[in-house]
Amino acid sequence: MKESVQMANKAWYALRVQSEREEKIKESLIARIRAKGLEQYVAQIVVPAENVQDMREGKRRVVQQKMFPGYILIEVSTSDGGDVPQELLADPVNKYVAALFHVVHVPSALR
Repeated sequence: MKESVQMANKAWYALRVQSEREEKIKESLIARIRAKGLEQYVAQIVVPAENVQDMREGKRRVVQQKMFPGYILIEVSTSDGGDVPQELLADPVNKYVAALFHVVHVPSALR
């Protein structure tokens, strides 16, 4: 999705989703955005996670732990005024994206 974004102004938004279903919703959102031809407005969609060592049954394992359970971070191209493009919000299929109104600072490690 990164390659098709042409607009210079971008902002990060947090999208609240059902916990434990972040990856599935991310894939569904990507598919819907592609199907509607709105790739130029979305730079990337991220489920922030980190690898953590865990001990279970005497064995050390590396497990992926979500940093913000129940949230997906979306980088959206904005207009000069900082607004999300109406094309992205107007389509009822993109009902998830209509909730994008809280800007989130994303650490550079996640970018």
